[in-house]
Amino acid sequence: MKNIFFISLLLTLVIIISPVLPFKFIPKIFIVLSGSMEPDIKTGSIVITKSINPLNLTVGDIVAYNSPLNSKENILHRIISIKSQNPLIFKTKGDKNNSPDTWDLMSVGVLGKKIFTIPYFGYLIAYIKSPIGFIIFTLIPAIYFIFSQIIYIKKQISLLSIIFIFLIPLIFSKNIYAKFIGNSLISNMSFSIGDLSIPDIPVLISPSNNIYLKSDPFTLSWSDTDASYYIYQSANNINFENPYTSENLSSNFTLTSGTNDYTYYWHVKACNQFDSCSDYSETRIFTIDDTPPISALEDIPYNTNQNTLNLIYWATDNNQVSNTNLCYSFNLGNYQCSPNFDFQFQDGDGLYYFYTQATDIANNIEDKTSFTNSIIYDTIPPTTNLLLNPTIPIFTGQNLINDIGSSFSLNSYTQKILIPHNLSSNLIFSFNYFSEDSAEFSYLNVGVSTAESVTNILNFGGIGDFGWQTITHSLLQWAGQTIDIFFNLINIDPTYITTVLLDNIKISTLDLRIGETSPQEFLSTDLGSGIQDSTTNPENISSTDYAGNIEKSHITSIVNLPPIVLNKISSSTVSLFNNTTNEIDLTNWYLDLGSTNILINNSILPLNFLNINYEIGSTKIILFDNLNQVIDSTYFLISDNSIWQRQSDGLGPWILANGPILVNLYSRLTESKITMTISGLGDTSINMDYTINYISNNLEQQIAGNIDKNTIDNNNSTSRDFYLGSCSRGTCVSSNIDVGSTFSVKFSNLPIKTFVF
Repeated sequence: MKNIFFISLLLTLVIIISPVLPFKFIPKIFIVLSGSMEPDIKTGSIVITKSINPLNLTVGDIVAYNSPLNSKENILHRIISIKSQNPLIFKTKGDKNNSPDTWDLMSVGVLGKKIFTIPYFGYLIAYIKSPIGFIIFTLIPAIYFIFSQIIYIKKQISLLSIIFIFLIPLIFSKNIYAKFIGNSLISNMSFSIGDLSIPDIPVLISPSNNIYLKSDPFTLSWSDTDASYYIYQSANNINFENPYTSENLSSNFTLTSGTNDYTYYWHVKACNQFDSCSDYSETRIFTIDDTPPISALEDIPYNTNQNTLNLIYWATDNNQVSNTNLCYSFNLGNYQCSPNFDFQFQDGDGLYYFYTQATDIANNIEDKTSFTNSIIYDTIPPTTNLLLNPTIPIFTGQNLINDIGSSFSLNSYTQKILIPHNLSSNLIFSFNYFSEDSAEFSYLNVGVSTAESVTNILNFGGIGDFGWQTITHSLLQWAGQTIDIFFNLINIDPTYITTVLLDNIKISTLDLRIGETSPQEFLSTDLGSGIQDSTTNPENISSTDYAGNIEKSHITSIVNLPPIVLNKISSSTVSLFNNTTNEIDLTNWYLDLGSTNILINNSILPLNFLNINYEIGSTKIILFDNLNQVIDSTYFLISDNSIWQRQSDGLGPWILANGPILVNLYSRLTESKITMTISGLGDTSINMDYTINYISNNLEQQIAGNIDKNTIDNNNSTSRDFYLGSCSRGTCVSSNIDVGSTFSVKFSNLPIKTFVF
């Protein structure tokens, strides 16, 4: 019996020191304290290994080895590949781990190959290693053994020897880890028992599933399961091939900025202090998207006069567009954005600038701040007026409005006036426009306002100095009405200098008298979309802009006079006037004085006079050119002191410059008009009323009015053109069909004077 006892002690000693013995034939016993080798090797199992030549190890063998990270720690994992033959290097992995070990296993670190496993018996051994277990299972049997040998040495020695042979070696066996991720330190013979239960599976909290995020730092969080640590894992595929696996985490995981755009699958597991871990949680998905979307408007027209504009756009993104806004600016003002693409031009006429700005599902906003499209909203028709050459004398007749004096700088000016019924009335004025407004939002606005409507006569703008220009516009459509004629400088941006000078504003009682060689030029302007087409017939003036706005048709009455006209006649002198800008050779031209012909054979300078002295005795003078064509003629009453002359610059009607009040009527029946001239109006205290009676379509017609003393010129005379027809509310009906040839004129207290044409 004594021999058996000593044999058990010797065997116990060998087993105790077997894990550290260099002898390859001695098996080593380990207690598995973690569960990464489950289900093949359960936590708490006893594993017995044998030494083996590393060259004989193959893929699939389970081996015990010293941890490359902690020489005091032993690990039990499976060989999954042989990385190198010379030197011999293995790759290992715990069966329950999702990824291989991060280290390489050198052949010298292999302690042995697993040959046998006893499930759960390690829990008992771990308890035996505790102080209470050691007293119960080791110390008490040892004391009992000693006393038993003294009293019952022969009887008990065999039983106790057996206990020592099998129990004591297990008590002193080494611990080994089927390692997950983490570090543990086990002393050579010390061991503490903790909570060996596997933590609950974490519940993912945020972010929510299938969310789109920027790579700005954000936190992925989950429920607390009282685990020692957590493992976060993500991959670009749902099978978690080649995943990213975090280190041990205390609570959550923060994703840093700069993460690549991609869709990521992620889950989390919880682990206890012995590296026993739960299954992975549910899998959620998040997508990193730092790429802004792209959007653009389809082509839009350059201009429109329709208030609603249906805009079409497209937007793309590497994931999904959340919304797209339309941003617009009116006349380069601040941009306003809204999701409404059925656009209303709520700011009125002007230039609208647009761009689109898209936002994707990750809240990336398209980087765009300047316009990509523009359109002119234009509802105002263009304006067209006869442009007068200021170097050529133009007789405008008497002025129906008060003289404003010399030119003045315009801000705003309005003149109220009654346009007489059937009276020829033409607005004539000169303006000088200068502007530094590069956006061309400033402009000169001239128009006529009535109780019913506002009509633009001129809208003129631009950048630069345009010099003096003179235009005329017929007011016939307002015959018989009281109107306001307004002149306004519209200066949108006062930071830019814009000035307008006005001069020579008149409402003429005569049609324009211009030379027949003077070209007729028209000023067509449009501040919006621009002029598309213009009709420059003086009897039908109208323009159309590119937005489709059509100017209301109007007329300009012109009397074309020959380049050389008879200008002044006295008893001894005939004066000719050149109303062109060219010198004219009068060789072989002559005057027919009735009783004799006078050969001229001279030249006349531009815009100048030529006096021919001769005793005039007839009442008719005719001017012939060198081709024997009639150029001009007139009838007059001659006396010793009589001076007949054109009213102004050789272009107006004839008046008696000195003498008593004299009324003359001149026929323009081919144009449904007549001209009345009254001379000798030096005394303005007399009655200035007049009536003109005639027959039209077998009906008696009458033109009546009053001469304002302010309309009498410096020669004490006045002249007016009358329209023969019916004029009311902008419509004049010609009476040139069946107009009688007899007209009678009654002025003041003078006798009625009859004219037959």
